[in-house]
Amino acid sequence: MLNRKHLGNAALGAVVCILSGAAALRGEVLKETDQKKIAKDVAAYWRAKTEVKGIQAAFDKLSETLEKTQGRMKGQELAALVEDWEKIFFYSTLELLDDKTKRGKVESRKGEDPKGEPMGYSYHVPKKYLPKEGPYPILLIVADEGVDPALHLDGEWADPTLRDTAILFAVKMRTPSSDWSGEKGVFDVMSGFSIVTQTFAIDYDRVFLVGSGKGFQAAAATVNAFPHLFAGLIGRGEIADAGAQNLRNLPSLLTTDGEGAQAFKKRIEELEFGNCQVAANGGPAEIVAWIQDRRRDAYPAHLSFAPTLQSSRGAHWIRLDRMSVQEGPRVDVKVDRASNTITVDAQKVGVIEINFNDLIVDLSKPVKVVVNGAVHEGVPPRNRRTMIDLVYDQGDWGRVFTSSQSYDVK
Repeated sequence: MLNRKHLGNAALGAVVCILSGAAALRGEVLKETDQKKIAKDVAAYWRAKTEVKGIQAAFDKLSETLEKTQGRMKGQELAALVEDWEKIFFYSTLELLDDKTKRGKVESRKGEDPKGEPMGYSYHVPKKYLPKEGPYPILLIVADEGVDPALHLDGEWADPTLRDTAILFAVKMRTPSSDWSGEKGVFDVMSGFSIVTQTFAIDYDRVFLVGSGKGFQAAAATVNAFPHLFAGLIGRGEIADAGAQNLRNLPSLLTTDGEGAQAFKKRIEELEFGNCQVAANGGPAEIVAWIQDRRRDAYPAHLSFAPTLQSSRGAHWIRLDRMSVQEGPRVDVKVDRASNTITVDAQKVGVIEINFNDLIVDLSKPVKVVVNGAVHEGVPPRNRRTMIDLVYDQGDWGRVFTSSQSYDVK
């Protein structure tokens, strides 16, 4: 179990209420030894924050390591290396992971949701699962109404190749099925996600949400509320129809062509997202191929978001404030990296907060942010501590931001 339970719960908190220019896209720059050394100090700082003891001393030691590394960068800014920091934060997570999960068979356990209430779940971990050799993709599964999670894993997810490919985690829904597509259903699914982040060395860029039968409504409601957390949505069995308004950057796979699947696919087509695949009678082989070919788009250049819950205010790299879900707020955001410009079209929203990094725009140059025609221009300052604290707060090492700015919407 992670000693930083706060990180695992951060994604649920709301529900409970690189180099500049083209060089930034080249990938990792630091040596692995440097990444791991920084990671140890980051982990010590996070541990101090969790224990509320020696926080500043831990950060001072981390800062000393960062300055020594920066001194060898030959003019490159350490905080700009987004993909290096993603790897650093993964290694930091491993430093805090006390992995005692059993491998190779379906296990059932009880955990706690962010309110401290008991939460049942079942899981299967690949026999060769070794966290330190790299993060694993995970299928977060919601079985159909009335189906026990352990029996569901044993009966519908027994394919050896699939079981060797990903961690399988089936959440036990406590909410009546009539509420699965609402806030209570999303809370149950996200409670399972919270347990996942505390228990396994998961690949945050390959978390797939799966719904079988009526469980698809709960899965779809969750990815619509928090589209930035998942790499894809999978529907199995005769799925129930569901909403899709926030899935511009999140693909879906339906392994059936029943009425619910056809209605959902039509909705995706009407929204012109073009990212829903129907594999009639699709089985484990189709699912394995699909998840191996997909990763989350953590920093999309075009995103749209219409909050479905008052508590789900953010998506990808933006967050909305002073808004009411009942009024139908929405936002459409586009990045033109060539001109270093972000254009925002927002309705029924008072404030938009934008998180920046050097994969979204070039932070070594002035950035133009146009909000409903109002132009804001400046250089958002990179801040290492802000970046490290944001990952601690959100519990997601796959989304790294070095600066944040808020803009009034008029």
